[in-house]
Amino acid sequence: MNHARQLHAIAAMALVGWIAACAHVDSRPLQVAAGIREQYFDRDYAAGYAAGRAALQQFPDDDSIAAWFAGNAARSGHLDEAVAVAQARIARNPSSGWAQFAKATALFHVDNRKPECLEAAAAAYALDPQRANFIWGYAEALRLQAKFEEAAALFERHDALVERNANLLVVRGSTSYDQYTRSPKHMELNTAAYEDFRAAERLDPANTHAYFAHAFFLTIEGRNEEAFVLWQAAARLSNAPTIRGNYWGAALARGTVGADESKELVRADIEQLVQSRPTDPDALFTAAGGLQMLGDEAGYRDLQDRIIALNIPGRALDQTKSQRFMDRTFKLAERNPEEAGVRDAVKSLESEIVDYLATPGLDPGTALMTTQWIVILIDRSSEPSPRSIEALTALFLRHGDLEPWLAYLPLPKLLADKGVALDDAEKILLKGKTWFAAKAATAEQEQERQSAGESVQSIDETLGWVWFKQGRHEAAERQLALAAKNPPAMNPVVFSHLASLYLATKQMDTGMLYIERCFAAQWSQDNPCSGNLSAYYRERFGRKEGEDVWVAAKTQELQGGKAAALTERYQRSTKKLKPFELETLDGRKVKSAELRGKILVVSFWGAWCAACMVELPELQAFATRHAGVEDVVFLTINNDKNVNDARKATVEKNVSFQVALDDGYAADAGVYAFPTTWIIGPTQDRRLELRGLTPNLSHELEAMVAAVRGR
Repeated sequence: MNHARQLHAIAAMALVGWIAACAHVDSRPLQVAAGIREQYFDRDYAAGYAAGRAALQQFPDDDSIAAWFAGNAARSGHLDEAVAVAQARIARNPSSGWAQFAKATALFHVDNRKPECLEAAAAAYALDPQRANFIWGYAEALRLQAKFEEAAALFERHDALVERNANLLVVRGSTSYDQYTRSPKHMELNTAAYEDFRAAERLDPANTHAYFAHAFFLTIEGRNEEAFVLWQAAARLSNAPTIRGNYWGAALARGTVGADESKELVRADIEQLVQSRPTDPDALFTAAGGLQMLGDEAGYRDLQDRIIALNIPGRALDQTKSQRFMDRTFKLAERNPEEAGVRDAVKSLESEIVDYLATPGLDPGTALMTTQWIVILIDRSSEPSPRSIEALTALFLRHGDLEPWLAYLPLPKLLADKGVALDDAEKILLKGKTWFAAKAATAEQEQERQSAGESVQSIDETLGWVWFKQGRHEAAERQLALAAKNPPAMNPVVFSHLASLYLATKQMDTGMLYIERCFAAQWSQDNPCSGNLSAYYRERFGRKEGEDVWVAAKTQELQGGKAAALTERYQRSTKKLKPFELETLDGRKVKSAELRGKILVVSFWGAWCAACMVELPELQAFATRHAGVEDVVFLTINNDKNVNDARKATVEKNVSFQVALDDGYAADAGVYAFPTTWIIGPTQDRRLELRGLTPNLSHELEAMVAAVRGR
């Protein structure tokens, strides 16, 4: 803790002691609670969690300690414990404002429990509407639910108090900025936000919370030089890993300082953090990410080893193990499944991950992210483990709403394709359909409604496929026929499924009709309808002899019609490119306006997206073939929250294409399905599009580029 922070803490504790003395009460719990509160606003959550646990043993009846403990616990990966403590306090004393506040702080950042959070925050405020902490908590809960008018009324009601309280100024500024992002034309909201942040810094120069919020929003806007000064100020006040990580990112993003100088600064600060907190897993985890930013893979691995060796339960340990599972999964996925030892290795790793998912206290969000790796392994396995499927089904049905795009979409289709665990697949799909339908009905932004609606359509199609595999042909036909009404470019696989259904029910002509539609919508050497052609031949001609020759000739005939279909679809397109100006992974700028006149291929991906990682080698193959092609420009836009993840992915997959960093552009442009790839014409007023994992992607892109060229 530096000198300014020490003076700030001493002054705060002295004030608490004076108040307690006047009231003739024990000041120690108040002082302890104040210290844990400081750790929360310093974003030193792991330290606040440890201090809070110790304080609760010393002062088990103090609800204010429990409240700040709950906030730190939830943010450091101990959500269940945080909620349990809050619920126990409320059960013991429902009229305790601090008990209600504890539940609110525990749930601030749990997306699927925001209504509960707001209810608890409102209850705390109602019990003591003049307490600044409760006003702050209620305002924060309103902000996180985008209830801006109610928040504005609350700030106005307590205007005098807000103006003299730094944390209230910060939440008012953050609310203004969030409102501005939804209404970008109202620049006065942007101005008001930054005025509040500056006012908070003047009022309390040692308030880390104010510098963090100010720097965070400047970073979002790409104002890196201004942001760096504020991240630096926050780093002087707090040694919290979250602060340091952002500070390093800002240092490396500066354009006014040489790259070598910035790297030296970052490396020295990483070493300082590791030396000062050698047994803090969160500090080591953040430092590992920093070394990865610097390209120091050996140092990164060494810190991962230290985290695992410490074996201290928490988010850092969980995420480190998950990252190691990811690395091993991708290495296995790149090997030939028929190679000696690969199948046994897949089964062994699959079993390890299932054991990991059963770890007591494992953060549900981390668990759900880890399921990506086991889904890939199930895909690679000829006989998926019932134990794996059971573990994933239980996790998805319990916590799927936290990561619905991961939980409700990939696994059911995989199970249906393999024809296993169909009842489990159906349960997951029905729960997912409920979630996405509710999201589509309540989402405030058009892009969110569109994305949720498309997910419902995808679930409907997969549900029809599951019913077909269950032998429920009539229900499957109705469901798949509805799904087939969606644009072919979105979901061409539905035609393959309908073809399978009609061939299975001896409706040969109708089956061939959907095979033709499938080939018209999908370009791939491994077309999903190739298997349908084989089934059609055997059923139609009653033999297997001559099948290969017939299927090859028919495939060539059907793919010949694909080029015309693609050209027609491109000519009908009215989707204009939303202009962009993005920073690249190597610090340059790329502007769409400067790319007019070229065929632009843009692929959206993230290291968090398992399907995206599978596609990266195909994208690299396409980029390599077009490196010297004058009329084609290839670009990817990475959606990871942490630039370290993007850097690591490009190194591990050995890709050299241009990577731009998503600053919110994807969401603004309506991209919510990952991966998504656009093929944009030279005038940037029409395009072709691919969504989701596409077999033989590079061949698909070749066909689309040819269609855009008009030949």
